[in-house]
Amino acid sequence: MAEALERRAEWLAETGYARRQPDSTFLLRRNLVAALERQEVERVGREMAGARGGTFLPVQAGEHVSGTLVGSTSLANRIKNVWRQTVN
Repeated sequence: MAEALERRAEWLAETGYARRQPDSTFLLRRNLVAALERQEVERVGREMAGARGGTFLPVQAGEHVSGTLVGSTSLANRIKNVWRQTVN
């Protein structure tokens, strides 16, 4: 498990979500969870839009959105499944 955690920490550093300190610990971005959630929403949004021949346009909180709901997904379940795979 230590090896898996080290790989995850290295990935976070490589992607800019964390920074390795001189004492080999990692400093995580302040908004890490929100940034990862946003990244996942955008990834899944692009995937779903592409499957339907559409275009994904990210929006900011408070922006007006209109259209027809043609599908849904549960990101929480996807995140739990990824977490289980990483830990196991």
